[in-house]
Amino acid sequence: MGVLLGQTDISKYEGITLPVKERWGVLVPKKCPLFEKEYVTREDLVGRRVFIAKRGVAQGVADWFGEYYARMNVYATYNLLYNAATLVDCGIGAAITIEGAASLYKNPNMSFKPFMPELAVKSVMVWKKHQP
Repeated sequence: MGVLLGQTDISKYEGITLPVKERWGVLVPKKCPLFEKEYVTREDLVGRRVFIAKRGVAQGVADWFGEYYARMNVYATYNLLYNAATLVDCGIGAAITIEGAASLYKNPNMSFKPFMPELAVKSVMVWKKHQP
């Protein structure tokens, strides 16, 4: 059994779409001007050093940015937010992530800012077909 996030081919599985959605946004350091904003737009990240999750690229987050993606400074990709959050905490850049993952970091030197317009995905709980 597992929980899959976003647009995923679940044809090999039985599944239930969960009623909760995950918002994408950016984890920013306190030194960043975006720290004081309620939300972040595509334009806000142009020229900024950002880290993006490999799954974010695979799930179309880069596509959501459209022409702005090429104008961002994608400094690194990551698999674990912990690694990117450490860089954010040091003020090296901002991490594109989902709100649920960012909520694990109760650090006053960082803040999660959702994207506007909203970019959200649903989760699906899946299990192998024909399994009791």
